[in-house]
Amino acid sequence: MLRYLSVVVRWRRQVLLPVFLLLAAYSLLSPSSVLAISRTVGASGADFTTVQAGIDASSNGDTVTVFPGTYNENIDLKGKGLTLKSRDGALVTTLRGTSSTLLLNQGETSSTVPRIA
Repeated sequence: MLRYLSVVVRWRRQVLLPVFLLLAAYSLLSPSSVLAISRTVGASGADFTTVQAGIDASSNGDTVTVFPGTYNENIDLKGKGLTLKSRDGALVTTLRGTSSTLLLNQGETSSTVPRIA
């Protein structure tokens, strides 16, 4: 019985520990484990001056917060699952496009959240 336990302990050290370490490294490096980034758009004091630039720089899961103002541009979410929202609400933030102001035609899913508030 003691010999059996010795084999089990050795097996755990030799096999399970390396497998566990590989899985842990993968979970830390996989894209799904990367924290979502919050980006801001505004005339000054923000990460970007256009909404589209904020969207282009974002990835799935990110949030793009638009500061108050009028933005004369067409917006294409490009199939990204992100949150697009106004910092202070729809009364003080306007997206004014020349044709289709907001395009949702490239495979956006339920994870895409254009929030109008």
